[in-house]
Amino acid sequence: MERNLVSIIVPCYNVEKFLNDCFESLQKQTYKNLEIIFVNDGSTDKTLAMLQSFCTKNNNAKLINQSNQGLSGARNTGLANANGEYVYFMDSDDFVSSNAIEIMLDNIKKYDCDFVCIQSKWIKEKISVNNVKLKNEKKYSPKFYHGTDNIMSLYFARRLNFTVWSKLYKMSILKTLPNFPNLFNVNTKYCEDMEFNINYITKSNNIVVIPLKLYFYRQRKNSLIHSKFNPSKLSVLYAFEKAKTLDKTIYINAPTYINSHHCVVALELLFRIAKSNYNDAKSIALLYNDFQENKKYLRKGKLNPFYLKLIPCVSPLLTLKFKKYLKKEKA
Repeated sequence: MERNLVSIIVPCYNVEKFLNDCFESLQKQTYKNLEIIFVNDGSTDKTLAMLQSFCTKNNNAKLINQSNQGLSGARNTGLANANGEYVYFMDSDDFVSSNAIEIMLDNIKKYDCDFVCIQSKWIKEKISVNNVKLKNEKKYSPKFYHGTDNIMSLYFARRLNFTVWSKLYKMSILKTLPNFPNLFNVNTKYCEDMEFNINYITKSNNIVVIPLKLYFYRQRKNSLIHSKFNPSKLSVLYAFEKAKTLDKTIYINAPTYINSHHCVVALELLFRIAKSNYNDAKSIALLYNDFQENKKYLRKGKLNPFYLKLIPCVSPLLTLKFKKYLKKEKA
């Protein structure tokens, strides 16, 4: 009997330097019933040619070529063409351990959970798959979490990785979400994963967290997460707008952690703005207010790491730094 098909969706944009590592880690997967979907999102380097060559040599890989639509648009295209019972998203500049898919699939089936979450290891830009010892660990103790309110609380308390590449999803659940297969908000250009995961968690009652670092997350200097501030990063706030519409009769504890994380993200954006030439008084005032209104939740959340509870101490520094913009907005 044929084993469960897993669709791996890999958006690609100008990643010729890193594709070979991605290819190698996918070819070495111990679980073989894979459908690898590469979405070339308007690359201008050798990415397309490399993908064409790989897909010609590997029958389980297929290529979709499209004009540039951004990461969210590329992931939506991948979902529209996925046939697997399970879906895994991978970034094309990263790589995974050879047993990553097998471990995730074994756990999601064994415990009949709605998704599984693995851990990641950050690596420097120049590290290749050949420089990393990919552990083939067999002994580990999975952690189980139950209840959608609890899972949402854990997610926003940073106890679960925010990314999609740390999780294996069920296609049967994905298809129940509104607007499938267009599940990623194309207007979001920063932390695209958050809004997607919020929607998925609303359909999740049981999850398993695997304490193994099976994903290798490359830290690129020119990536958006490490780049200087630009207004597109404000699009992360869409996720909080979504989260704050959740039914409070179901999500009793989660709002504390949603507000906590909103505070942290507002602070992060303000720090990035402080190092830039950005001077839109209205946006700065809104972020400052987000920070001030939500900082009280950092101490209320029992799941929040201790260091987050120290964040309110920076309030006076923020006030001094952005004083002129806050006055301008009030005027």
